Order: sequence, then C-alpha cells, then structure tokens
Amino acid sequence: MAEPSFWPYGLGIAVVITLAVIIPLLRRRRKSGSN
Repeated sequence: MAEPSFWPYGLGIAVVITLAVIIPLLRRRRKSGSN
C-alpha cells in the first residue's frame, strides 16, 4: 500500500508507539504484582 521509502519511517513510528504503550503497562503489572 505505502511506498517502500515510507516503510522504514512507518515501522520506526509503530515500534516507538507500541513500546510507549507496552512499557507503562508492564511496569504497572510488575508493581501491582510485587505489591
């Protein structure tokens, strides 16, 4: 669908967003689990 030149940027943005969303969730689970 998207142009090949756009893939690297799209993947990078997707990874950053996913990490930004997953990391806080993992931290919350770890804190709630340990506590």
